[in-house]
Amino acid sequence: MISTLSWTINAASVALIGSQLLVPFPQFFNGYEPERWHLFLIYQGLNLLSLFYNLFLLKRTNWIHDCAFVLTLSTFFVTCITCLSRSRKQSPEWVWTNFETTTGWNDGVAFMTSLVTPCYMHGGLDAALYLAEETLNASQTVPRALMATIGIGFLTAFTFAVSMAYCISDLEGLLTSTMPIFQLWRTATRSDAAGVTFLVSLTIIVIFVLIAIQQTTSRLIWAFPRDQGLYLSDHFSQLSPKLRDIPSNALILNTVLVFLCGCLFLGSTAAFNALVGSFLLLQMISFALLAALLIYQKRSSTFLPQSRGFRVPDPVGWVCNIGTIVAAVIELVLFVFPGSLPVSALSMNYASVVLLALLLFSVVNWFMFAKQQYQGPWVELILNQTISPNTCFEDAQTVVYISRRSRAGLKLSVFDVIANIPMRLLAAELAANSKVLA
Repeated sequence: MISTLSWTINAASVALIGSQLLVPFPQFFNGYEPERWHLFLIYQGLNLLSLFYNLFLLKRTNWIHDCAFVLTLSTFFVTCITCLSRSRKQSPEWVWTNFETTTGWNDGVAFMTSLVTPCYMHGGLDAALYLAEETLNASQTVPRALMATIGIGFLTAFTFAVSMAYCISDLEGLLTSTMPIFQLWRTATRSDAAGVTFLVSLTIIVIFVLIAIQQTTSRLIWAFPRDQGLYLSDHFSQLSPKLRDIPSNALILNTVLVFLCGCLFLGSTAAFNALVGSFLLLQMISFALLAALLIYQKRSSTFLPQSRGFRVPDPVGWVCNIGTIVAAVIELVLFVFPGSLPVSALSMNYASVVLLALLLFSVVNWFMFAKQQYQGPWVELILNQTISPNTCFEDAQTVVYISRRSRAGLKLSVFDVIANIPMRLLAAELAANSKVLA
C-alpha cells in the first residue's frame, strides 16, 4: 500500500512538471500570462495521454522506452557540451568552494534539506521490481536494471550539475525566474532558440517518463488487489484480454487518482506541494521496512536464497540494510522541515500531515477490508522439471504467475495454486513428498 501510494503521487508530480515546462513557450507571445488553470488543463491532458498510450499502444511499441533512453542521454551530452562551449565560465573557486543560502537555515540544515532534489531524481529506483513479471530472466535482468539506474543516474546528474554550475552568470536572475533551467540555458548559450530546443527535448523526455510511471503504478495497483488487499479487489485485479492482458481497470483508477491530485493543485498549491513532498517519505518508508525485515530475519537464506541471481557479500548486505534504515530516519526528519525561515502558513511544509493522512488511510483499509481477506501472495506454479530443496525456481525454468487465491494447500499437481508459502519452503516440501513434472 505504501509503495502504491508513493508511485501514484509520483505520477502526479511528473504530470505537473510536464505542464510547468510548457509555461515559458507562450511568453514569446506578447500579452500572454499563464494562469493556474492553464497548467491544470495541460496537466490533465498529459494524464489522459499517458492513459491512452498505456492502454492501446505500449504493448505494441515497447521500443518507446529505448527511444526515451537514447533521447535522454543525447540531450544530456548536447546540453552540457553546448552550454560549456558558449557560456562565460565561473571560476572553479566559485563552483567548488562558494556556499550561499537564502533559506534562513544554517549551512548544515540547508544542505541536508536540499538533498530532497537528488533523492527525487532517484525516485523511480524500484520501478524494475514491479515489472519483474513482464521481464525475461528477471533474477538477472532486474538487479542489473537497478544497478544501472544508480550508476547512470549518478554519473549524468553529477556531471550535469557541475557543468551547469560553471555556466551560471546571473544567480539572482535564476532565483527570481519562473523557470530557472530555461533561463540558465538561454543565458549560457546566448540563444533563445537553443534554450527552447533543450526545453522541448526535456518536455518530450518528461512525457516518456510519465508514460513509464503510469505503467509501473498500474502494475502496483493491479498486484495489491490481486492478493485481496484492497476494496473492490476482484474488479481492479482483472486483466483485459482485448488489450493484450493490460490491467486496464488499474490504469483507469490510477488516472482518476492523478486527476484528483490535479484538482488539489487547482485549489491549493501548498496542499499539492505537501502531497508531492510525501512521495519521498513514503518511498523511504517502504525501503526501510524491507531492510528492517531482512535484518530481523538475520538475512536468512530462507528469504535470500544462496542461488539467487544477484548477490553481494553478506557484510556488504548488512551495511546496505542498516544504511537504508538510518538514511530513511534522517530523511523523515529533515524532509518535513519548512523550506525557509521565518515560517508562515503558506511556507510551512505540510508533508508530515499528508503522510499521516495516507498512513491512516492504509490502517483503515487494513481493518475495514484487508484484514479479513488478505493472506499474502498466492502463486500459481507451472513446473517443467523436478524441484529440489536447493533449486532456484527460475534456474529450474519455472514459470511463476501470481494468481487469485485457492485452497489447494499442499496437494500439488501441475497448475495447482499454492497459498501463502515462501517459495524456498515450497521447493523443500515438493522434494520431500513427490516429484512434480509437467
